[in-house]
Parts: sequence; C-alpha cells; structure tokens
Amino acid sequence: MSRTFGFRTSLLVLGFLLGTLSVATFAQQNAAPAQGRTLDRPALNLTQDQKDQIKQIRTSQHAKIMALRNDDSLSQIDRRAQIREVRKETRAQVAAILTPEQLEKLKQYRMERQRSHRGRRGRPASRPDPGSSAQPQ
Repeated sequence: MSRTFGFRTSLLVLGFLLGTLSVATFAQQNAAPAQGRTLDRPALNLTQDQKDQIKQIRTSQHAKIMALRNDDSLSQIDRRAQIREVRKETRAQVAAILTPEQLEKLKQYRMERQRSHRGRRGRPASRPDPGSSAQPQ
C-alpha cells in the first residue's frame, strides 16, 4: 500500500510541475508586446498619433524577436546579435517619431533609470568625476 501511495504522490507532483511549466511557457510565448513603459511617461506628452505609431513599431519588433527566438537554425550568438539589431532599429524608428524635446526627455529618463538601476545592483549609483578635487579620506 505504501508503494502505491508513493507512486501516486510522485505522479501527482510530476503532473503539477508539468502543468505549471506549460502554463508559464504559454504565458511567456503569448505575451503581448511591451507597451514601452519608458515611452508611457507623461512628461513626454506623446500625441495619440505618436502612441499609435510606436505601438505599431513595438508590435513589429515583438514579432521579429519571437521569430528569431523560434529560429533553431541560428546559433545563440547569432540570435542575440540579430535581436540586438532589431532593438537598435526599433530605437531608431521611435526616435524618428519623437520631437527633439521629447527625445531629450527620453534620453534623460533613460540615463536616470540606468543610474538608479546600477545602484540597486550594489554598484555606486554615480561615479565621482575623475577630474574632481575630492579625495577619499
């Protein structure tokens, strides 16, 4: 009897793990394209036309990246390089839609975000200026 109980428990645990894994995989594969949290900043004052264009660009980016991720003929290095290129193209397309003021605000926001992100990783949030006269004591 204990042998049957152990086998049933093992099957139950295995079924649960497989079900969890398949749900996570499905959710990841079918995730909607990122709406661009950076570009949703109220300070950018995007017009509805700009939002629509950016959404279209991001949807296209998502489709291209998903196709690359599912392309088994590419090596991991080639896949990463091509995904990087798609993201670079996307940034250029979005930059072409923004006004110079919006682009400047976006650059400032991204720089601030990088600094705060570095600080969370245990690195200093900002490095001292090498030319500054402040010396550690």
